[in-house]
Amino acid sequence: MASHPYDEWTYESYLDFERRSETRHEYHQGAVYAMSGGTREHSLIASNIVISLGSQVKGQGCEVHTSDMLVAYPPREAAFYPDVSMICGDPLFEKGKGDVLLNPTLVVEVLSQSTERKDYTIKLPIYQAMSSVMEILYVRQDRIHITHYKRDGDDWPTVFYRALTDEILLESIGCTLQVADVYERISWDEV
Repeated sequence: MASHPYDEWTYESYLDFERRSETRHEYHQGAVYAMSGGTREHSLIASNIVISLGSQVKGQGCEVHTSDMLVAYPPREAAFYPDVSMICGDPLFEKGKGDVLLNPTLVVEVLSQSTERKDYTIKLPIYQAMSSVMEILYVRQDRIHITHYKRDGDDWPTVFYRALTDEILLESIGCTLQVADVYERISWDEV
């Protein structure tokens, strides 16, 4: 992700710019970053997760969002487009506009070589600081490997899933995610 040419942005100027932009950007502490394109594998994994979770919570008052939903850290320090976000209960949006979610329950990032460092060093601590976020999944696209972070008070115990036969219990949203479903149609020879 390349930084936008302007030196310093406020959260408000970023949101105004983003709402008018034809391309997507993320925001972190005054810097604006253009979003890069994804791969087939990245898109399939994110879609597989949306389909699985969406089918499990249908009619239960939950919402599953794609990477089109901007998620902001309420102190206005950061705003990101996670690959999947989910809220069970009443969503809270920035100034009621419905385009910036402030209280996701689950956040999912599909990792790529170009974003992995930022996903771990910048995004993960911010997601963990959001009081609404109960679980985070980081999903590799180059091999079977899912990292599951689950809030336990102030701690975030971590579990790794590396087999297609594994299943991930997402207690905060009442769902079970099958690892085989996450990686459906992914050919490891092509990745």
